[in-house]
Amino acid sequence: MIVLVAIIIAILILLVLKINENDKANTDKITVTKTTSQMMANYDKVIVLNDSIDNGIFPYVAFDNKNKKVTIQLSTLPKKEINYDDIMGIELIEDGSTSLSYGNIIGGSILAGEAGAIIGGMNKKDTVNYLSSKISINDFQNPSYEIIMIRGAKIKKSDKAYTVSIQKLNEVIDTIKFILNNK
Repeated sequence: MIVLVAIIIAILILLVLKINENDKANTDKITVTKTTSQMMANYDKVIVLNDSIDNGIFPYVAFDNKNKKVTIQLSTLPKKEINYDDIMGIELIEDGSTSLSYGNIIGGSILAGEAGAIIGGMNKKDTVNYLSSKISINDFQNPSYEIIMIRGAKIKKSDKAYTVSIQKLNEVIDTIKFILNNK
């Protein structure tokens, strides 16, 4: 009888914890949506990289065409602002290999590496342990800034985590390509 009561109490505790976890996730999504809406007044384009809030911060990349600045906020790093004129290029990095490189300026023309769709990349593996986008910056002290979406977890390319991550990075890369083409 005592064992049965203990099992029922344990199940109830797990249910309450799960309900609280779902409530927090829903609250985070509402907060991200409200914050993104508020940010749109300051920026021309905001790309939310992730729906979860970590340390009270949600990760995003925002573009301000009036002031010609990109603002990057990641939950693990301080906010970074980059002037459009300081952006030299952008890369998609998958498991240590560059799948796409764009923006090497030679003789006034922009060279694009691996033209075509980013999705699928050059890597034929079914899983990814590391996925990021690296922005090259005209700054001797800090010549690049990396937006890391997947690190250390073996994620299948068919998983939602990978497809959402590659979609968000693709959107950032396409916007940076637009900026580079219109300098």
